[in-house]
This record gives sequence, structure tokens and C-alpha cells, in this order.
Amino acid sequence: MGESARKDFIKKGHMLEELIDKFFQLNGYTTHRNIILEGKSGGRHEIDILAEKQDEITSFRIMVECKAWNNPIEKDVVSKVAYVMRDLGLNKAIIVSLEGWRVGAEKSAKELGIELWGKDDIEKKLGKVSLAELETAKFKRKVLGIPPKCEEREAVALVEKESKGFLGIIKEDILWVKLVWVPCYLFRITYSEKMGLLKSSIKAKNLLNVYESLHGNFLFRFVDEPPLEEVPAEVIIQPKIKENKIKKNILKTLEKAQEVVTAKAKLRYQEKLMNLGIPPSSLSVSVDKIEEIFFPFYVALLKKGENERVVVVNAINKNINKVLGAVLTAELSYLKDILSEIRK
Repeated sequence: MGESARKDFIKKGHMLEELIDKFFQLNGYTTHRNIILEGKSGGRHEIDILAEKQDEITSFRIMVECKAWNNPIEKDVVSKVAYVMRDLGLNKAIIVSLEGWRVGAEKSAKELGIELWGKDDIEKKLGKVSLAELETAKFKRKVLGIPPKCEEREAVALVEKESKGFLGIIKEDILWVKLVWVPCYLFRITYSEKMGLLKSSIKAKNLLNVYESLHGNFLFRFVDEPPLEEVPAEVIIQPKIKENKIKKNILKTLEKAQEVVTAKAKLRYQEKLMNLGIPPSSLSVSVDKIEEIFFPFYVALLKKGENERVVVVNAINKNINKVLGAVLTAELSYLKDILSEIRK
């Protein structure tokens, strides 16, 4: 960053602090800027704004951190603010970020009870003029993923073909088609299997498996490292299952597959392993790394009579993904709630 850019960055940060400070004062708070306080741990913390309200019975203290950065905040910022809030015994913490936040930061904020203010919140509280003065860019959530390679018209054509059913006998109505971002878990897996018939040996191989984060189903596999990048996302489906639950399911299924003795049971567990993206011949499996990434899918709602179902088009490889379609059909109420919130 050049000297001129650095000065502009500092100036914008000071301006944001001043505007937020004034907002709290106008709402009856006593404020202190860039104040240093000692916490219960003995550590000293500098906070951007301390806003207080007191009466004869009690007091209410809020810390506000202002981030005029050029990038969305990460979850480590949220974790640090949560720690400071607890150490200082404050009632509430707010992070104001001109460029918004990563989805991981949003999840952490909900878990830790930290309030996030983005562009829309700043505009409502400070007004459009103040927002323009801050020269903020359009607020978008950015996620780590792969940009869509399929246009909406291509996805609609695939959905229309799917809606006609077998031999075009059954025709479903297409109510809507929307691009959504689905959080998935990229598992970097090492597995071993026996190779060769006469002179056998044990060889280790690697997998790049992708699992959806609603029910934990295996979706697909990458042959090579995926070209991940930061991409703006509008409609994001929040996960419902933790990655460790999927990991435990994989390891437990492999363990059971090696314990059962009857042919029928062996076939059943081999099928379960295949559905989890694990080769049935695996002797051992280790999950080396798990990463949350976001994939674009075109989601379509189809209806025939009283029956509704979701059809999903992978916006990267332009294929119908029946596994995710079944998951989102089962989670249709959840999906509709997310889309209705976006429209608001």
C-alpha cells in the first residue's frame, strides 16, 4: 500500500468511527473513543468506541469495533472481539464493517452473540449521505468457491428436459429457477488398498471428496485440486451438519464393513461406503484436511398437482445433481424460508 493510499485508509477509518460515535450519542449514550481498559485477565484492551447508558438501577455497556478495511472481515476478528467483550465484562459487542464479512465470520458471530453491521445497516443508521462520504463499495458477501460456468438459460433448458419425465409422458410445471450457493465440505482423504493378485502390496491413494452440508451426502469428487477463488454470493444456504459428523460416519462405516462376516452384511456396508465416496476395497481411511467451500447450483422448484420437488443443476459441470435435489426437496420449507428472507 502506497503512502497516499495508506493515508486515505486511515482517514476513512477515523471518519467511520466519528459517524458511529455520533450515532450512539444521538441515541442517548455516553461514548469514549479509542479507550484502553483492563480486563479480568489483567490484559489491557483498546476498543474503538465504548458506549454506555446508566440509570439509578443499572448500566449497559457496548463495545463497537469499526473496520474500514478493503476486504470482508474473517472469523478471527469476531473471535477476538468476543474474547475482549467477555474479558471486560461488557453487555454487548458490535462490529461495523464497510466491506462486510465472510460467511465463516457470520456463523461465528451468531454462535458468539456478536452483532454485525454491514452496508445496509450503516445506511439505515447513518443515512445515504454519510455512506456516500465514506465511499463504500457495494456490499457483497464473499465466499471461497468456484464461479458458475453455466448460464441461467442453459440451466433452464436442463430443468425443462428433466420436467418432462420418462418419454415426456409426465410434465411438471416449473415455478422458478434460482442460483444459490451451497456450502460444502471438501475432504482431503488418504486411503489404502491391496494391489496385485500374485504379489500383493498395500498402496496409499488420495481423494478429493465433496459433501453437502445439510445432510452430509457425498456429491462428487475432484480429480485435481479445484481452482478456488473468492466469489461474491447473494443467496447462501446455511449448513445444518458439522463436518466432523460426516468424518465420524465415514470412519464408523469402514469399521463396521471390516467387522461384519456375512456376505449380505458385507455387500450392505460396501454400498454404504460407495455412497460416502469411499472405495469399498479400502483397508484404512484417514481424513487429512476438511475445508468449507461454496458451490453454485441452479435450484428449480417443480410442481405436479399437489406434489413439489427440487431439481438441481450443478453450475460448474452443467449436470443435474440428483443427490442434492433429493436433499433440498426434503428441506423444501427451509429453502423457501431462505429465499423469502432474501426477497425482503
